[in-house]
Amino acid sequence: MGILITYDLVEKHEVIKTAMIQMGYSKVLKWQTTLIYLPNTALYHESSTPQQAIADLKTACAKVGLYEGPGLERAFAVTFDNINDYTWEAIPGKPFGS
Repeated sequence: MGILITYDLVEKHEVIKTAMIQMGYSKVLKWQTTLIYLPNTALYHESSTPQQAIADLKTACAKVGLYEGPGLERAFAVTFDNINDYTWEAIPGKPFGS
């Protein structure tokens, strides 16, 4: 099952994003031939659950001393299995670093 997770941190955004990517999360979502470059604190995982995504985020944050409340302000994860099953709209953006 695929999921989307989005979160707010007070600091260390890039460190956490890198740690999550190392756990299999992606900052890009593919739909047909379109690549959707997700916002800075949103990630996609093609085979996780919302519960596991939140657990992974807490683990990544704890490794650098960010904890729920003072460092990890909020997070939301939702099942996102088949993009065709949802009504959605996007500004796909340009590749990161371009």
